Amino acid sequence: MATNSDDYLSRVDDTEETRVLMLNWAEYLIHTAGEDGALQALMYYENIGWISDEVLQQMTEYISDMAGDPDQSNDPPRPDGEILERLEDTPFELHAGSLQYIADISGDRINADVLNILSAEDRIENRRKDE
Repeated sequence: MATNSDDYLSRVDDTEETRVLMLNWAEYLIHTAGEDGALQALMYYENIGWISDEVLQQMTEYISDMAGDPDQSNDPPRPDGEILERLEDTPFELHAGSLQYIADISGDRINADVLNILSAEDRIENRRKDE
């Protein structure tokens, strides 16, 4: 399938560092959302342009391989970034963590303002649902 160049993470370099980041991301998603939730989150990220179909397929393979692994840690790796500490235990935490992994894999740094805006949008959406 063709890669959309508009996707934030359109392709992944085949390096050991990238594979480790992707495995850590897969473990983070499984631990945070379960296997089904992890796969749904990845489909959502592909739908909104955070990842390409190619990356979705690679991550789906990692998650499928890891989901039944009894050796998985009870304490999954967390993406680096002090910004994410403020979002811990919020509905946006899973997506912020994923966005941090996506940025790390692509070699970018996430600006704190971007995460603050996304978090605010999430809070507004949750308030609308509660009304």
